[in-house]
Amino acid sequence: MNANLSTAELRLVILLCNKGFTAGELAVALKVKASFVSRLLSRLVQLNLVSVQKQGTRKIISLSSASHAQVFKKLYSSRPALGVEKLFLGKAIEILIPLTGGELTYRELKSEINCSRSTFFKIKKRLGGVGALNEVNGKYSIPDPLVMEFITQYADNLQIILQKGLVGFTVSKRIGKHVLVKTESEKVPEYFVPTGMTRLVAEGLQIIGSGQQEYCFNLNEEARKIPIEEAFVHALALSSLQSRSEFILLGIFLKQSGSTLNPILLRKAAKKYGVEKELAEIRRTLDLSEKLREYNA
Repeated sequence: MNANLSTAELRLVILLCNKGFTAGELAVALKVKASFVSRLLSRLVQLNLVSVQKQGTRKIISLSSASHAQVFKKLYSSRPALGVEKLFLGKAIEILIPLTGGELTYRELKSEINCSRSTFFKIKKRLGGVGALNEVNGKYSIPDPLVMEFITQYADNLQIILQKGLVGFTVSKRIGKHVLVKTESEKVPEYFVPTGMTRLVAEGLQIIGSGQQEYCFNLNEEARKIPIEEAFVHALALSSLQSRSEFILLGIFLKQSGSTLNPILLRKAAKKYGVEKELAEIRRTLDLSEKLREYNA
């Protein structure tokens, strides 16, 4: 799903921050054709930024009551100097979403976005000029708490939209633009890529089936090849959301496959998904187990 917003979409949402309009009134205010307004509304309704309600014979278009839409209004109202219309223009939102998962270097951020170096630094200059993007010691972050709140809730909303249709028990975790999902649903979108325990089982880990499958998907719906090291970390991250009951199984897999796993990729993935402590815990348990085995030998 395209997370970015066009100038026309931003102008329409800003208009609705003040009051409701009919489609005809929006066309006049934006100085565009009614058919163009209809196309804008179709996407903005899908993004839960606007809502349409019937009042008698008229349809009134208003700002959505969804949290991200209301934070946008708060941002627009409380930061007039920020210039929201220009702030989130182009690829700005795509650049900011990965930073909701924490600080990133340019190299790390570049791997998460789809834009040229020149485009990135042009947007960086615009965002940095109003305090929406900061760089300290080569690491980028979002210093403005209200900008962070909007981008975070906007990304959470995209996640909800893309997970819609899953049935049964489902647990998920979003890190930047990446979403990890454990679900009982038998039908999943084509952009869901098997990962975690599902992938480890395919690699030879023997466990009793739980009826749940683990997947990873990106907010831009682009499927990608997941290295086995990252799949292991995905399983660790999803297990840490619950009772950690799979930590023993993950320890077994790590012991059996440790020599074939790239330790650098493993550490990088653990850092990216915030499970460095959990990975260290499994390794300590394995080391202790090995020492006990040698002691009893």
